[in-house]
This record gives sequence, structure tokens and C-alpha cells, in this order.
Amino acid sequence: MNPNPLLAGIESAFADIARPPDHDLFQFGSEGALDVFRGRRWLDVADPELDHHSCALRFLSPAGFAHYLPAFMCAALRNPSSGLADAVIGMLTPPGDDPRRPSFAARWSRFDTAQKQAVIAFLRHHADDCGARSSASILEDHAS
Repeated sequence: MNPNPLLAGIESAFADIARPPDHDLFQFGSEGALDVFRGRRWLDVADPELDHHSCALRFLSPAGFAHYLPAFMCAALRNPSSGLADAVIGMLTPPGDDPRRPSFAARWSRFDTAQKQAVIAFLRHHADDCGARSSASILEDHAS
């Protein structure tokens, strides 16, 4: 088990999340990221690969996003100067501060309560960055 409680919480919450088939990973263009993610679980993608393909967060399907989000969150925590935290926080910020918006709800609704709590904990950890505090508060109201 990971000695960092936040990393351990993410790893535990997402340990058994289903990996979608390769053809369902991206909803449109992958900017070359499909070659990195093809056939790999979220735990198998190295931090430098995630950093290099941080734009993949925008292109992942809701199922792909749900599966790979923990990899991006963990990489951001392990590499705070990488800029990954900003990319992750941006994707976890509901448009118009409304998590019921279809594009956001399609991703958020895939998470169970423990996974939502892990996401909120990640945002709370980054409370001083890019509106993460606001996003955490908004998502707490929609975590059940």
C-alpha cells in the first residue's frame, strides 16, 4: 500500500474500475494517445507518458475518462511541478459550476461514492490551485 494517504485513497477507490475496450477509450481524436493507452490499465501508464499526453483527458470517452483519471491524479500528486494538476482540475471543474451539465454528468456519474470522495480529496489537496476549492465544494453536493 502507498504510504501517501491521498495516493493510497485514490489507488484503493479505483482499484477495480473496469477498463473499457480500446475502441471505446476516446470519443473523438486521440492526438496519438491511443497508442499509449491501448491495452493498458490505468496503473500501467507511466507518469512521463501521462504528462506528455495530458491533452488525452479532453478526448477520452466518459468510460475512458473514468478509467484513466486516477492515473492522472496520482501522477499529478507524485510530480507537482508537471502541470498535470492543472489539466486534471480543469477537467474536474463543472462547466458553469453545474455538474448536471450533460458533458460533465456523463463522466461524473460513472464514479461510485468512494471514487467521488477520492476525486474531491484530490481537489481539496489542490485547494489553492485553479479554482479547485470551488470545484470540490460543488462536487461534494453531488457525491452521492
